[in-house]
Amino acid sequence: MPRKIESLFLAGPAGRLEALLEEPDQAAIGIALVCHPHPQHGGTMHNKVVFRVAKGLRRSGHVVMRFNYRGVNLSEGEYAHGEGELHDARVALEVLLSRYPALPLTLAGQMIVFETLFALLYAFVYDGRWPRTPEVLAIVLLLVGVLWSVRQHTLEPAPAGAKEAPAH
Repeated sequence: MPRKIESLFLAGPAGRLEALLEEPDQAAIGIALVCHPHPQHGGTMHNKVVFRVAKGLRRSGHVVMRFNYRGVNLSEGEYAHGEGELHDARVALEVLLSRYPALPLTLAGQMIVFETLFALLYAFVYDGRWPRTPEVLAIVLLLVGVLWSVRQHTLEPAPAGAKEAPAH
């Protein structure tokens, strides 16, 4: 099956939203909405990280939608301080879900986890102290959450009709 890329405009709450919808070369195993970095700091659906995340998801068998928030490139409207952009993402998600209702959903975006961790480390060095217990716990929970999410998305789904092994 040849790869399908569709350029489309979604009916957003502040005007039309520019979007790209890509289907995988093989049978789809899921759908993914990939959001771009902050629109006031140069984020677009063509951002290198967003493109690579979308490409990886597509290669793994996902139908992928990327879109530009209001006021970015060909999307209409103006930046709305996060609240409007949340509505833009909801519109894109609803279109994706309506086109592929039988497929499971994955949400993706540029992860700033490691930038956040490095910023925290620099802050502790600047402050001349080690992290306190609640700060260490917060960092550990953040990392565990990311690792758990990655693991959930890399597990092979059980074949249809397969029985679960009994718990011991």
